[in-house]
Order: sequence, then C-alpha cells, then structure tokens
Amino acid sequence: NDVYTTNCLCEGTFQDTDADAICDADDSCPNLDNALIGTSCDDNDPCTLNDTWLSNCNCVGTFTDSDSDGVCDANDQCAGLYDGLIGQPCNDNNICTTGDKWQADCSCAGTFNDADMDTVCDANDVCPNFDDRLIGSSCDDGDLCTTNDVYTAAGCGCVGTLQDSDGDGVCDNDDQCPGLDDGLIGSPCDDGNACTTGDQYVGSSCLCEGIVIDTDGDGVCDAVDACPNDPNKTSTVGICGCGNVDLDNNNDGLCDTDCIDHLSIGAVVSTNSTYEARLTITSDALITSGSTNNYSAGQMITLEPGFEVNGGTTFHAYILGCDN
Repeated sequence: NDVYTTNCLCEGTFQDTDADAICDADDSCPNLDNALIGTSCDDNDPCTLNDTWLSNCNCVGTFTDSDSDGVCDANDQCAGLYDGLIGQPCNDNNICTTGDKWQADCSCAGTFNDADMDTVCDANDVCPNFDDRLIGSSCDDGDLCTTNDVYTAAGCGCVGTLQDSDGDGVCDNDDQCPGLDDGLIGSPCDDGNACTTGDQYVGSSCLCEGIVIDTDGDGVCDAVDACPNDPNKTSTVGICGCGNVDLDNNNDGLCDTDCIDHLSIGAVVSTNSTYEARLTITSDALITSGSTNNYSAGQMITLEPGFEVNGGTTFHAYILGCDN
C-alpha cells in the first residue's frame, strides 16, 4: 500500500504480523516471534514430551512409546509392556502359582495354589491336602485298635498308637484275651493249684485253669485228702484205715473190726495211733511232733515218698500183723 506522502516521498505500511521487528518479507516465521524458536511450548498432543518451537514455525514434541508397541505411553494400557501380550503365558517366578499370564494391570501373575486353604501354598506345604496347623492336635483315626490319635506331618493324616498289651499281634479291642497271647489258649500251663490236673489256658476266662480231682466226691481234692477213695474220711485215715468205719468199743485205741489185709495211711497224723494189717501197710503220712505212732503188718510196711516223721515224735514199724 505504498503512496506518496505530503513530504513528497513514496512510503508504505511496515508489515510485521508477528510484531517481532522483522518484516514479514524477511521473517522466516511471519506469524511467530522468531525469538521463541528453541523455547518450550505445548503442542497439545498428550503423546509427546519436551515440546519446542522449531525453525519451521511449529511447536513439536517427542513421541513417547517406551515399549515400542506403536501406542504412545499416554494412551498405552501398559506403557512398559507390549499390550498384545496381555492374556498370554508368562512366568512370575513364584513357585506358589500356576497358569501365569500377563494381566491387565501390566503384571505377570498366576493363580495361588493352596488346596487345603491353610494359607501355605502347595509348593511349600508339608501336607498340601491337609491343614498344617492341625499337625500335633488330637483327632480320631476311626480305628478302634488305636489310642492317642493325633495329626502327623509324616503321613499327613490322623494316626494313633496300636494297643496290643500282650504283644500277640492282635489289638486289644479285637483280642479275646488282651492280657494273654491268644496263641496260648488251649496250651498246657500250671495254675499253681495242687488239686488240679490237665491245666491249660482257657479262652472264656483268659486264665490258666485245671480240673479239680476229687475221686470220692467228698469236696476235698485228692491231693490233700487222707483217703482219696473214701468220702467219709478226709483229714485222717482213722484207727481202722481208709474204706473202713472206725470202731473201738473197748477204747484201747485199736480198730475193733477184723484185721484187714492191706492198709493205706496218708495225710497228717497228729494223735497217738496204732495201725495194723494182716499183710501190708503203705503210708505217705506226715507224723507230727509229740505223738506216738505204731505200724504193724504181717508181711511188709512201705513208707512212700512224702512220708515224714517230725522231731520229738516216736514211731515204730513192726512185722507182726494184727494182735486184736
């Protein structure tokens, strides 16, 4: 818009759109103050950083894409991870997890495995299918043969102590005789009772028992019966011997009956007595102190094992037979 002015000069209007004192014709950036070139600015792009005015008159920043996945960090779900990996397998380096995958929060994570829900993962769990906190506490193993049942780490279960008091391999609960080896039932033993014979272990009582021998049925066993075959005499053979009724009508201490051929004398003799037989006398008696005893037989007197005469006792044996 040059025109002649009143001072006789041809003059125009100075064009400096950006008011940077550089006319638009000479200005590399007519619409930008050239002094701003190289200074920071804002290109209004969230995907850039370090925005700067350039010599091309534009505000330009550096595109940021840390994981080089083509998505700028500002818009990237996982700025440090290629978003295409989300949902893909990975390894979180945790032995307690399985099925590790890249997660939406940009982490690699798996499923925590704790089958027994005791807060200890299966990989580190002493008993993966059993709550480790129960180890050492009481329980019931359902076995009637055991007592003091407790949860153990060794077997990861409830285990008790087998009760077998007699060590016969049969637990007390199932044992016919818990205090006796069942294998002994029916086998010989000694019940310590002189009155019995055929002693053996009995299953019904679990004891060693024998059969009481009482030949004459007088309630006194043969072992202590003075006359085992005479139910009328138990403690002494009497003056007339076993099997004979004692008769002494003249009170001479001698049996009044006809003299018998054979006389057997047993048990304890504690009174003054005279025993006679036509032929033989056999005796296993104990003759106690202070008494006087006479045996008289026509042929033989036999003193059997067990026969004993205490000190202070008078004993005579005669081969004379009967004199009454």
